[in-house]
Amino acid sequence: MFFARNIGHSDLTDIDFQVIANIDRAEPMPNATGYFKTPFGLAQTKHLSTGCKSVINALHFKDRIFNFTECGGNAISELARFSGELGCDISIYLPRYRNIEPLYPPVTLNGQIVVSSDDFHDMWYAEESEDDDDESQ
Repeated sequence: MFFARNIGHSDLTDIDFQVIANIDRAEPMPNATGYFKTPFGLAQTKHLSTGCKSVINALHFKDRIFNFTECGGNAISELARFSGELGCDISIYLPRYRNIEPLYPPVTLNGQIVVSSDDFHDMWYAEESEDDDDESQ
């Protein structure tokens, strides 16, 4: 819903088109605005994968936290790659997700470098338990 309300086809940047190509293997149709050629046929922008839309949301709205639970590891790796290349700090919500390829470039969480899904998981739940300790005091 957020993607449909806040990002139109005309808002897509060159980086967004790279994300779409890398995650969904889709290319924009030159004479059909809002349509992409995918391995499965033609699709509209609204039919992009959840992972693709989530990465584009996170890149456009860096001050918000997006839930990446339903995204594939390829989307999470793409987000890590582009956030590193763009030099931006992006926060995501990712509970109980451990199937991430090694992250390149590494992600920084609370000032510590996270290079794998196990590191990410350990850091995320360590932060949650610290928050729980703070609230109980």
